[in-house]
Amino acid sequence: MGIVFRQSIKGTIAIAAGAVLGALLNYGYTFALTKEQLGYTTIFPLQAGLFHILVIFGLSSTILNFSNRYPDGDERRKILLTLGAVVPLAGVAILSVPYYIYKAEILQFFKPQDRALAGTFYGIIPYFVFIWAYQTALEWYLVSQSKVTKASLIKDVAIRALNGVLLLLLYFHVIGFSEFIYGIVGSYTVSLLLFIVTAARTPNFGYSFKWKVFSRAEYKEIFQYSWYHMLVSATLNMLGFVDVLLLVSLAPRGLDPAAVYGRAVFIVALMVIPYRAMSAASIPTLNEAYHSGDTPRLKSIFTRSGINILIAAIGMFLLIACNLDNLVGILPEGYESIKPVVLILMIGRLVDMATGLNTELTSVSTYYKFNFRISFLLVALLVLFCYLLIPQYDIYGAAWASTIALALFNIAKMTFLWVKMDIVPFTRGTLGVLASGAVAFAPGYFLPQMLPPVGDTLLRSGIIALCYVAMLLWLRPSHDLNEYLKSIRSSKRLF
Repeated sequence: MGIVFRQSIKGTIAIAAGAVLGALLNYGYTFALTKEQLGYTTIFPLQAGLFHILVIFGLSSTILNFSNRYPDGDERRKILLTLGAVVPLAGVAILSVPYYIYKAEILQFFKPQDRALAGTFYGIIPYFVFIWAYQTALEWYLVSQSKVTKASLIKDVAIRALNGVLLLLLYFHVIGFSEFIYGIVGSYTVSLLLFIVTAARTPNFGYSFKWKVFSRAEYKEIFQYSWYHMLVSATLNMLGFVDVLLLVSLAPRGLDPAAVYGRAVFIVALMVIPYRAMSAASIPTLNEAYHSGDTPRLKSIFTRSGINILIAAIGMFLLIACNLDNLVGILPEGYESIKPVVLILMIGRLVDMATGLNTELTSVSTYYKFNFRISFLLVALLVLFCYLLIPQYDIYGAAWASTIALALFNIAKMTFLWVKMDIVPFTRGTLGVLASGAVAFAPGYFLPQMLPPVGDTLLRSGIIALCYVAMLLWLRPSHDLNEYLKSIRSSKRLF
């Protein structure tokens, strides 16, 4: 678990570096783009995301969870990678036919004033989808090889750095908005090449067309596993962006509220940075413990990961929530509603992170089909909540619909694991983390603003972090955190 914790720290730093670039990009977007353009920049990858889920066919999860079942040099590992390249290509080719045939009908999803803009970039989406899908397969291959940091650097840093260059070119009128969108797709092409080069340097990388190395029964297992994980991925991703898509369709102002909502979603995504790193670092070990039948180790990994994720979740919640007034202070006029939207969305994410690696554990277990069944039900509820709340409450209705669905989703999964496997993410240390967060919240919230927004953010964040860390060191809720801090004191190194 110590190695996993260190990998989580490295991954968090890499993802955080990308988040800093992303924050700068999102701030720059509000000045360089009109609200309509910014709304479309938010919607563009979400359109591709729906397509992407289908063409990847759950193979990212299959590559991650099946690769480690076979020894080094086994030809079956290469077949899995070949499937990760061939299936998305075939999927794009098949789905592009109805996509182009029903162009007019699909564009009806947008408000009349937004259809011309959406139609301009309609044709490039299938190419974007293939590049993205193939990149996803390689990303999860690297995760399966414990190369979480390298995958994060490419996905979270390289792409955003390239998009930052594009934004500067747009801001100074070197390129137009059309070239900017095409450039975003180009940045994913560059990142795919980086993934290929990085993956090629791992010992077990390679492709093979010796299809017979898998038996018919093994192919059946792979197909069934991939099929269910495609469905799970579809529903989980819909939980992440169906609210944005329905906001564009149901809200009276079309793309305009998506500009504000998209920035709020990005800010909330900052809260999830440590969870992403911890999840990616823990999955291979979780998978190994489950399939080896080592139940005590499995429970230890799950509960210790859960408390570490909760520590990160509370810390990020405090830093973001207590600095929202400063955020509003540096944004252009018209973004004031971002504060309550962020707070509403963070409630759902806090429940998500507090319940630990429930999705990850279920996905590697024999109960993986449950993930689809429960997530499908909750997507249906999310759509229902959106139709009920968005017309009446606009952007706040979308936020509450997302939070309610996400909270129900995670409570249901946590209850399922408790009943079926007698595993829960909470320990006595959970109360220590909550108490630490409550103490750190007091100065963060009640301290009056004494400096300009940027200076106040640095001061306020420093005070929150100091109080939070001091309480964690005093109450000692996490064994891994304590051991990590001891190793820093003894070795004078972070890793």
